[in-house]
Amino acid sequence: MNFRLILLKACVLVYLLYSLDTQAQDDNMFYKKRNLSATEIQMLTSYYKQDGNNAAVTGGEGSESLDNKVIQVELNLPLTQNAYLNLNMGISAYTSASSSNVDPFEWNAQDQRLDIESTDIYDASTGASYQDTWRGATLTYQQINPKNKQQKYGLGFSVAKEYDYESMGFQFHFSQAFNQKNTILGFSSKAFWDERRLIYPRELRPFTKGEIGLDDVLFSRYSITGNQQYAPLFSDITSTKKNTLQFSGYLEQLLSNNIRASLSTAVVRQEGILSSSFQRVYYKDIKDSFLGNFHLSEGLERLPNLRDQLSLTQQLSYYWSDFIFIKQQYQWYVDTWGIHSHSLQLEFPLQYNHQLSIVPQYRWYLQKSSNYFKPYNQHLSTQDYATSDYDLSTFIAHQFGVGIRYADLQNKSIAKLFDINSINLSYDYYYRNTGLYFWICNFSVGWKL
Repeated sequence: MNFRLILLKACVLVYLLYSLDTQAQDDNMFYKKRNLSATEIQMLTSYYKQDGNNAAVTGGEGSESLDNKVIQVELNLPLTQNAYLNLNMGISAYTSASSSNVDPFEWNAQDQRLDIESTDIYDASTGASYQDTWRGATLTYQQINPKNKQQKYGLGFSVAKEYDYESMGFQFHFSQAFNQKNTILGFSSKAFWDERRLIYPRELRPFTKGEIGLDDVLFSRYSITGNQQYAPLFSDITSTKKNTLQFSGYLEQLLSNNIRASLSTAVVRQEGILSSSFQRVYYKDIKDSFLGNFHLSEGLERLPNLRDQLSLTQQLSYYWSDFIFIKQQYQWYVDTWGIHSHSLQLEFPLQYNHQLSIVPQYRWYLQKSSNYFKPYNQHLSTQDYATSDYDLSTFIAHQFGVGIRYADLQNKSIAKLFDINSINLSYDYYYRNTGLYFWICNFSVGWKL
């Protein structure tokens, strides 16, 4: 199943809708002083766990339980004094009670029949959609202009794949420093071309083009209760492609010896299939049909095939002393689906010495829902668009985290045997008032070859 967005929000920023500012942050990091005389490698492992009661797969109610494990390797390879390659490769494997309910009816081998009566949207089934593996890689070339050291640019290419999803991406960024690098202006662009494999909920598959509807064995062998003339509002999805184009820019300014500020903006356009073929929708003006305890889908999530997004981000870093400083970020977001959001993030890095630091952080997020969202069984069948995905609902979220970092800034290895020069450990907890929560633990180690 396509849980790439879930993994991104878990490992990077948490939310689907405020990930637009990451390129500006990455560009800022491009100006970080680097020793390019040696190859650098970093390995990251993380464990992510979430739960909640508003699964979009079952129309806004049901288990959101998900476990995910990630292994990631990043390699920085110097080519010349002014250029290097960055290779980032990752693999993640998840198990999910929510996605397992794409096909919720389990086979009872002893009785040679489906176990219809015990089907529960809050329990995981054992179908193929219960688990999946995502693989991805990004190769980036970074270059300092040898004729103008104030200019830097980069090109990148990425690929990703899982069972029902393939993606290919391209990125470019350029930055110019002024005023002895006290002022930095940059912009970037990204493009992604995605291909999805359509997977429908089990009860809708007999109604795809050319299939047999209620004559299917699922309905002929097992009795429908409630509305026995089950007739979902369903037609095959004709497109399997999604294209994304993003432009972003930022201005960073050193205001004083201990204050640095930046402003950034990002504009994104998405076209193609923007809804999920396995997420159910239920209508309050259609009589309910059931197999056992399971509410048969009355339709699929339907969203426009065009979405424009805009974000504006302000950042401020205040260096109180050599060992204490404060980082603040505010972001405003809006899109053509009706979503508005505000977020505020604070970090308080505390350096014990030049090697060891502790980083507490907090993030607050407020979102106004999409025009197309309604909870379980609240949509009308006359609507053109409908979703019960709580990522598109109104909610308030809080995230608390703490990290411990050890870095050898003098290029002396922490562990002489392996030339380890950095170790990072972090823990984050996230909760929103819809009931969804998650926690994630990351551990990384870096060294020079």
